[in-house]
Amino acid sequence: MKQVTRKHLFMLSSIAFLLIAGLSLIYSFGYRLGEGGIVRTGGLFIAASPSVDIDVFVNDKHIKKTSLLSRSVFLQSLRPGEYTVRIEREDFRTWEKTISVKQELVSEVRALLLSDSPRATVLANGDFLSLDSWNNTTFIVESEFGKKRYFDTENNVFISPTGLRASTTPQILSEEVRDYITELDSKNVVIDQTKNRILWWDGRSVWIEWLPNAQLPFYVEDGVSRIYKDLRAIRDVQFYPRREAAIVTTRNDILVVEFDGRGGHIATPLYKGKSPKIIVPNPLNRTAYILDGGTLFEVKLQ
Repeated sequence: MKQVTRKHLFMLSSIAFLLIAGLSLIYSFGYRLGEGGIVRTGGLFIAASPSVDIDVFVNDKHIKKTSLLSRSVFLQSLRPGEYTVRIEREDFRTWEKTISVKQELVSEVRALLLSDSPRATVLANGDFLSLDSWNNTTFIVESEFGKKRYFDTENNVFISPTGLRASTTPQILSEEVRDYITELDSKNVVIDQTKNRILWWDGRSVWIEWLPNAQLPFYVEDGVSRIYKDLRAIRDVQFYPRREAAIVTTRNDILVVEFDGRGGHIATPLYKGKSPKIIVPNPLNRTAYILDGGTLFEVKLQ
């Protein structure tokens, strides 16, 4: 048997060092060993609203509790595949989805958490039947006898119609957008403040559609998708203020439906009553007003 010399030991240790260095270099570039050999990895960026004091789990493993100084989670070097993301916060409904991670890409997740019991304040009781926006600070409540009352949201009081500010000016749309909306086989259409997308519904289904030439968000591949379907008739749909979601009203429920369809469109109950109506007068202010059974409520949204 040949004797192992110092020269041989030096050569073996050099080869081992080069192998370790090579693997470290491969790992530093985001490659990992998989069943089919070395594969390129991806990542997950996770954030939520509200963003503080949330517990983030990935595949049932607790990753992080966010704080004022660190409001999101970024996971790198993940093998391509399906990852279950769960987000929890005390007094809020749990949010959970399965998200695909692909090679050389970071999959972004932005969750909307809703309170278990949304803060609702009773503003008035009466024989109110309907409500409608007047402008960003005032809405109209109408009684069964056709009497209209004007509610000032800045001071939370009914005011006299004398000296009212002008009603909200209708959005000025381009001819192309007007024609496009007219061609839709639906009379139920609302357009976002950005003028880049619309919501429309046709009885029991709700659709989100990005208008021609609009830039698509990271979570969609196609410019139109159905975000919600119900056995009950849909009475109203509107954009959730400053979030990627819609407010959908059925016969006796108000739901919040996320636009992001990866892993399914999450539909979270916001209110359940008899025959509720909801408006958000100011799209920049996350305050909603609900009328149900003659009672007017104020609800703070997330």
